[in-house]
Amino acid sequence: MAAVGALAFGAVALVPLSAQASTGVGTAAEGQVSTAAAACGFLGTSYWIAGQTSAYNHCGTGKVLVRLDYNVGDGTRCLNPGVTDGITSPLWNPIINIYAIGTC
Repeated sequence: MAAVGALAFGAVALVPLSAQASTGVGTAAEGQVSTAAAACGFLGTSYWIAGQTSAYNHCGTGKVLVRLDYNVGDGTRCLNPGVTDGITSPLWNPIINIYAIGTC
């Protein structure tokens, strides 16, 4: 009952993206979690003391080439189907968006 009262008054539990995405079913390669519950595309960023971690859910089949838009600059990366978390960047240059641009 005390925990319920604490949450009712604005306490926030921080959960890393890797823990949020681990509700998926089945097995996948490291950094990949299969989940039907996650939205497709850029899932957001979690901030940590040493940096940040972003996640992307590729709902299609086969590998996809995504563009990583940083605060300063950009990059590309090939991702497998499913949720990829652990896409890291330093605090001074956060990832502000990730989106598909083609196939790998």
